[in-house]
Amino acid sequence: MRRTTQLTAGAVALLALSLGACSGDDPDDPTPAPTASTSPSPSDSTSPSESTEPSVTAASGLLFDTGSATVNLPDGWKDNKNGYPNTYSGSPRKSTGIQLITIVDLAGASGYSLDDRARDSMAQLPGSKLTRKPDVELDGVPAYHIAGTAPVRGPYEEVGTGSHGRAISISFSLNDYTAAERREIVDSVIASFRWKD
Repeated sequence: MRRTTQLTAGAVALLALSLGACSGDDPDDPTPAPTASTSPSPSDSTSPSESTEPSVTAASGLLFDTGSATVNLPDGWKDNKNGYPNTYSGSPRKSTGIQLITIVDLAGASGYSLDDRARDSMAQLPGSKLTRKPDVELDGVPAYHIAGTAPVRGPYEEVGTGSHGRAISISFSLNDYTAAERREIVDSVIASFRWKD
């Protein structure tokens, strides 16, 4: 019950952040699955998957330290200083529409599968057209990946996992970017993610 409450609180914070940002037109379909260390299918595997995909250059802009992990935004992005607990978000210095990367880091990750996490995240965005993509890795830990379109946000992607006693998700609402630009941003942010212990 507590895990569901925490995840719901995080999802509500994400929705509030999106609605508080500038609104924009609905864009084309979202980008394909990321190339940064993907596994062949959505699963709850505990061993890191091997990848023959080309390496991705990690984002090297503003560094967010969530307490349990660090993650960089792309160069030129700024901290939105949203004021929500356990939530960090950034956007480009100049943008129109919703351009937002949000990291939510909550306590209580044990006993909750990637399938459950992905299903709960999709349920928190009513009216969205999201699908489960092949899992990715966050610093060697398997993570779910969902992508599609969401009301107000447009193209939307999210990756998340539970590890190190934490539930972490990174969401991307990037409606002013081409599919190739979105793919580069998502992959570079995922590649920058590091657990602190």
